[in-house]
Amino acid sequence: MPASTPSVARLNRALPRVDHLWDATLSRTLSSLNLRPGAKCLTLGRGLAQVARWLGARGASVTAVPSAAVDERLNGHRYDLVHVRHHLALAPDRSRALKKLVGAVRPGGWLVVEEYDMRPLTLLEPFSPAWTAVTYSTLALLEEQGADPFIGTRLHRQLLALGLDEVQAVGRSETVPTPAIASKIRPLFESVADDLVGNNLVTVDEYHEAICRLAPEGDPPTTSTPAMITARGRKPR
Repeated sequence: MPASTPSVARLNRALPRVDHLWDATLSRTLSSLNLRPGAKCLTLGRGLAQVARWLGARGASVTAVPSAAVDERLNGHRYDLVHVRHHLALAPDRSRALKKLVGAVRPGGWLVVEEYDMRPLTLLEPFSPAWTAVTYSTLALLEEQGADPFIGTRLHRQLLALGLDEVQAVGRSETVPTPAIASKIRPLFESVADDLVGNNLVTVDEYHEAICRLAPEGDPPTTSTPAMITARGRKPR
């Protein structure tokens, strides 16, 4: 039985939000760009309010655009900074989308991209075969359904391949007790539960054991949040 194809909106709701990990590194990344007051900045995707406030407080001219309106906004405009958060992972043509983002940066300007690598979520201590099966199968299903749960780690190579200079990428993940992120991870598991079990990727018992690890009795296990990758590159003059 083939996996169902959820809408982008459904995937957006299901994917875990740990934006504070991006926020912790983004201010350092943006400070390193030495943007002048009045710099024309475009910020795109999800979780943009804090980014827009940070840039605006330093005198930048900021336009914030949700993912649904990205293509419309990029046509014919050029910016000193294009910042994108959690847009490419769900874009239908990621290579084309990234090229359009680079095209919207003026010569000498910057592109800053923030995306996931979800592989740290597969780790659990103490080890649980059921957790490993459910998390790896969930990531495989996300790929099958059109998302890229590993795109954050690909960004460094992709920005270099597009000819950007001064490319850097920084990632951050936190190791936490599972109840601390249960409200973020449970919707992800539930969004693919029918496909996980229906396609015999995991058993019903394995799925329920993984869910129980999010709210265990007694001493909880620990896992790692998805790695939040911030990558930057400068367009040659």
